[in-house]
Amino acid sequence: MAPFLVKNMGKRWGSPLLWILGVGAIVRLLFLFYMADLELRMDEVQYQEIAVNLTEGRGFALNGRLTSWRPPLYPIVLSVLYTLTGTTDPVVARGFQAILSLLNGLLVYLLGRRLFGERVGIGAALLFTFYPSFLFYNNHLLTEVLFTFLLTLTGYCFLAYLQTARL
Repeated sequence: MAPFLVKNMGKRWGSPLLWILGVGAIVRLLFLFYMADLELRMDEVQYQEIAVNLTEGRGFALNGRLTSWRPPLYPIVLSVLYTLTGTTDPVVARGFQAILSLLNGLLVYLLGRRLFGERVGIGAALLFTFYPSFLFYNNHLLTEVLFTFLLTLTGYCFLAYLQTARL
């Protein structure tokens, strides 16, 4: 992780943050295990089909035809994951999203701590990490987890820039 993200965190790993992220990881693994066979529905089917088509060299296609129906970033990320792992099993995407969600919890902590102090950072991380909707979204092939992470990362980077005046 970039040094600017973890500045002064070495002494904090004994804090409640470690417990929040550790228990959050266990909860996400349990959800992943119990929802591994979750059937894809509606938008998920289309994201999966486009990602598989990209992975197998058929282009950004849906129902056998090139499309611009869906935004490209999420299917491209899925395609990269599928290429790296050698499978098009949605469980790979769900596992990636669980990890991304935990990283987002860390970013929420860092953002809250930087803006309002340690207690707010811990509280924000706790709320984000165990908020039921966020836990369930990890197991659906939808853009929410990726874009929530990117939004939080952008907010954190913007704040870091404003506070340090360095890119």
